[in-house]
Amino acid sequence: DQIRAETRLDRILKGTEELQEGEYIEGKEIKYKEKPNDFHFWDSNKKEWIYDGQSEFNALEEELGALELEIYNKQNEIIKLKKAGKTFAAKMLEKEVTGFDKTYQEKLKRYEELEG
Repeated sequence: DQIRAETRLDRILKGTEELQEGEYIEGKEIKYKEKPNDFHFWDSNKKEWIYDGQSEFNALEEELGALELEIYNKQNEIIKLKKAGKTFAAKMLEKEVTGFDKTYQEKLKRYEELEG
């Protein structure tokens, strides 16, 4: 018999507002589960995040291709710098390439794990 402000739960229950990804209703509360990473999608029926391995696999393929291209371009730049006698600039780029290569190796390892 009392008038009260409409809550978000009220709006969701009557269909004027929707739950967001990761949200679900438990009792009279809206609960939230944090998304583990970009390779998960929300299953509102199970109320859990589902891992999508194919999505991660595809993302890794793109990242590996981009890293290969970056390493290749930097290595060519290093060769040009050395020919021009720019030793210190070449050394700086070599350090960059080492960092890119480390990232590449880590991503490649994960890619191979997913590939089976």
